[in-house]
Amino acid sequence: MNDTPHRPGGPPPDSAPGSARDAAFAAALDAALRRELQAPDMPAGFRERLRAAIVRAPQLDHERLRRELEREQYMAMAELRAGTVRMSREVSVVLVAVIFITGFATARWLPELAQSLDLDQGQLAAIACAVAAIGFAAWVARRPLASRVMRWLG
Repeated sequence: MNDTPHRPGGPPPDSAPGSARDAAFAAALDAALRRELQAPDMPAGFRERLRAAIVRAPQLDHERLRRELEREQYMAMAELRAGTVRMSREVSVVLVAVIFITGFATARWLPELAQSLDLDQGQLAAIACAVAAIGFAAWVARRPLASRVMRWLG
């Protein structure tokens, strides 16, 4: 039931891994490889230089790693600061534009709208501010569009 499967037309089952035939083949292959693949001669003092490099490696690697990590951290912080400054400028410009548009719309259409909807002007102002905040949130969520508008304005 747990017989080793073999391919029809392939080697017989007695050459399965671990058999005597397999061991003889492996030994012959190892002997042929040793005969054909000769190890190159090592230069004089190779082992001593290798040991010295292994002893020096931890000190050099730690120092180099520390410098690389500090450089990466510096670059990441510079990108973060630049992004924060750019974002705060964009947000300021957008807020001023939204406030201006909301103020203009409120002064122009609020009395007429309040009369037609039969609402108090304060209620309409609150609704207008809520609509402006929702519009601003939707605009900021669409960053590619916001970036293009800011480049056009800037």
